[in-house]
Amino acid sequence: MKKEFFQTVGIVFVLIILFGIHQKFFIEQLEFAFTESELLIDVEVARTAQDRKVGLSGRDEIGEVEGVLFIFDYPDYYSFWMKDMNFEIDIIWIDKNKKIVDLSKNISPETWPNYFQPEREVKYVLEVTGGFVKSNEIKVGERVSF
Repeated sequence: MKKEFFQTVGIVFVLIILFGIHQKFFIEQLEFAFTESELLIDVEVARTAQDRKVGLSGRDEIGEVEGVLFIFDYPDYYSFWMKDMNFEIDIIWIDKNKKIVDLSKNISPETWPNYFQPEREVKYVLEVTGGFVKSNEIKVGERVSF
């Protein structure tokens, strides 16, 4: 009886660990394209409130052609901050028509607890490594696809 109990507990424990690993390493990803520059990047998608809360916090870096795309249910003036960030980022603010409406460049972790908002309502927000906007000549008005 004890042996069966511990086997069951062991199996449950392994499943919990595997589910946690699955959640950590199997994040939804999309190919994201800037239409005018013909630039493609890979993005992780943050759809849930928890994913949006975490974003890039706690990471040491991201690649030059990687990012996190925040997808919201409806357009609004969403706020972002640099809590627990370890590197500079650029924030690309995108409206419901998938047009870039604002850019926030080279935001430093030292700006915490300040927050950043777009000048217009957005439905999507893309976080990329600091300097990305400048080095890829991303501009307000450019359209994106994903």
